[in-house]
Amino acid sequence: MLAQTTVSSKTWQIYPVSRFTPKQVEYYWQTLYMHDSLKFRICDVVNPTWADAKDMIMRMFKTMWCIWDEEKQRITCEFMLESFTGKAAQIHFSMHPENNFKYSLQIGQGVTDEILNEWQYPDLHTLFGLTPETNRAARLFIHRVGFKTVGRLPAGMYDRGKLVNAVITTKQRTV
Repeated sequence: MLAQTTVSSKTWQIYPVSRFTPKQVEYYWQTLYMHDSLKFRICDVVNPTWADAKDMIMRMFKTMWCIWDEEKQRITCEFMLESFTGKAAQIHFSMHPENNFKYSLQIGQGVTDEILNEWQYPDLHTLFGLTPETNRAARLFIHRVGFKTVGRLPAGMYDRGKLVNAVITTKQRTV
C-alpha cells in the first residue's frame, strides 16, 4: 500500500516495512534504543533491544508500515495494525526521536486520518489504542493526534515490565 501526504511543505510517504532494506529498518529501531525511547514502543519488555524489535517485526511483518521522510531521507515513524475486530483495529506507533514535536503530531494525525478516511484495506472505521496510564506524555500526544478516551482497562498492559492500567482511546472515520 502506498500513499503520499504533504504536511507543512514536507512530503512523507507510507510504505509497508517490506519496502525498506534491513539496514534502514534496524537504523530506525537502533535510534529509538539509543535515545532511550524503545522502552515506550515495546513497553511489555523490560529494557528492550534491537533483538526484541526484530522479533516483533518478524511476527507483525504484514501489518507494519513505515513513514519515509523525503527531506531527511529516513524512516520518521512506524506503525502497526492488529487486533482487527469488526471495522476496528488496534494501532501502535512510534516516532523518530529526532522529530520535532509539531512534526510528530502532524504525522500522527495525518497518518491516522489517512488510514481511516482513505485506505480501503481493511475498510476501517475506528482505530483504538491502549496507552499506559503511567505514561502521561504518550497520553497527551495521542489526544493531540485526535484520539478520545473511552475508558480505562485495569491491569490492561505492561509499562517497562510493570503491570499498569491502560487508557483506552479511539479515533473514528470522519468521511
